[in-house]
Amino acid sequence: MKVSRPYEIRLGSTAFPNLYAPIITSLTGLVTKKEPDIDGLSAFDTSDVDGHGGSLHSFIKQVCESSMVAGVEFVSVESDIELGTTFFKRYQYEQLVSYQMLNGKLSNIVFKDEFEKADGEFGVKTLSRYIVFKIGGGSVWYDDGDGLTMMDEWENSLPDIPVVSIRTGKELSKFDIIPRFYDVVAMSRVMLSLETQLANVLAVVGNPIPIFYGSPDDDGNGLQIGVRDAMVFEDKQAGGFEYAEIKGGGVDKLQDKLKKVSDDIDKISFGVLRKDDTSTVIEAQENQNKSSSFLSDVAEELEAKFTSISASSPDRR
Repeated sequence: MKVSRPYEIRLGSTAFPNLYAPIITSLTGLVTKKEPDIDGLSAFDTSDVDGHGGSLHSFIKQVCESSMVAGVEFVSVESDIELGTTFFKRYQYEQLVSYQMLNGKLSNIVFKDEFEKADGEFGVKTLSRYIVFKIGGGSVWYDDGDGLTMMDEWENSLPDIPVVSIRTGKELSKFDIIPRFYDVVAMSRVMLSLETQLANVLAVVGNPIPIFYGSPDDDGNGLQIGVRDAMVFEDKQAGGFEYAEIKGGGVDKLQDKLKKVSDDIDKISFGVLRKDDTSTVIEAQENQNKSSSFLSDVAEELEAKFTSISASSPDRR
């Protein structure tokens, strides 16, 4: 989504916190606090599982956080024949181009990313490329403006495509997933809008307008004190002076709205984790067990999917 520069500036200078980010960070920390129990990692260097120096724990934490934001995150097992290494690679939901199912089984999936290619003697240009995974192998294509060109191809003897999806959102259909905290994002935008309105109102309310009583200037330019305009009236007491303060319930109403939105964000966020409609001790205990079900489901999803894909060691990548 493209946002305007003024919005980015306002977001960066807002006096109210972005409640969405710490919620996701906190939940990710709870899920990944314990080292996951994953089998079949003999082909991997667990201190560098992504080929960029990232440990297994930090990689899983990144996958978990990204999955909570988008609702799903993809992880593939790939290898470098020249270096003789096997590693994990992340693909975000927005990188998914297409997929095909055959008899209920994933038979083809395509992701898009970017890479740098030499341009002349000293230049470098960024091009789009498409990574195609299919049963028995795959290929990589890039677009240089003259159509697609194959840049790599491989084969393997795996019965399945070495790609898994880590799902934390609400699944409507295959790979059509809504993030569970989507409403929190929307409410955060509402909160920012209200905070902006409040800041504008306070800028006026917090600066009383000077009022002078006498004859206005002949040039019609009025009277200024510093950078603020003053108001001049001919009646009342000639040569008099006072301040006009803006009063009303607008500030209180905006502050009340902000408080309500903040409370709503809390309810939406933690409503994912628990229900508050308890009336007995037994129901409270049952709901307490349910409160950790989302986090438990995410933890189990991570362990199961990483254990599954760790058994995939492509013959070629």
